[in-house]
Amino acid sequence: MDLNSQSEERLWAFIAWVATIVGAVIALILKAHYKYTRYWAYLSISFFVVAVIASISIGVLSLILSIIPFIGTILSGVIGALCS
Repeated sequence: MDLNSQSEERLWAFIAWVATIVGAVIALILKAHYKYTRYWAYLSISFFVVAVIASISIGVLSLILSIIPFIGTILSGVIGALCS
């Protein structure tokens, strides 16, 4: 592998990671034959999915805790402040 090809592969891997889901999909469509780029694109997609699931879970937990009078409201505010 020459230096230019390796540099291009790393650039596409960087784009896949920084631009999360959009960059990862573009990198997978355009440069799927690069193993290094494909690895980082899949990792970026996985990270995005986990972040979305965590965000939804925290929102649901905060909603449940806010229903409980007084203590639930305080805990909901604390969790919201910690996760922001």
